[in-house]
Amino acid sequence: MIRDPFSMNGLYVSFNVSVAGGSLFLFDRKVLRYFRKDGHYWRKKRDGKTVKDAHKKLKVGGVDVLHCYYAHGEENENFQRRSYWMLEQDLMHIVFVHYLEVKGNRANVSGVRENEESARSFQKDSRPSYQPRQLLRRSP
Repeated sequence: MIRDPFSMNGLYVSFNVSVAGGSLFLFDRKVLRYFRKDGHYWRKKRDGKTVKDAHKKLKVGGVDVLHCYYAHGEENENFQRRSYWMLEQDLMHIVFVHYLEVKGNRANVSGVRENEESARSFQKDSRPSYQPRQLLRRSP
């Protein structure tokens, strides 16, 4: 289930408790600029003030289409916040945020575990057949 804790009948509120691993949220960065202020303590940079977010640009067909930022918990390094948004101009304001617990190098989401052989096979054999804009469209 995807939840938006900030909009209730046009009112905007903030988290009053920390969200749990497995939680998914959609935010509009035009409306809620500080969506990262979620009540958790995240690992900081050397300056001790700024959250140390790792950043990746994900590619489809050799083209950058998605930003991914992820932060590790300060108290529990297995707890992560991952934030994704499209690089397409019309969709850059929509942010998908996923909180999760990781075990070792693999994420454990809803009890689903990925074995290395199937991951290698998927990476080698699959090519996405969608256009970037189709990622956020609903099926009829």
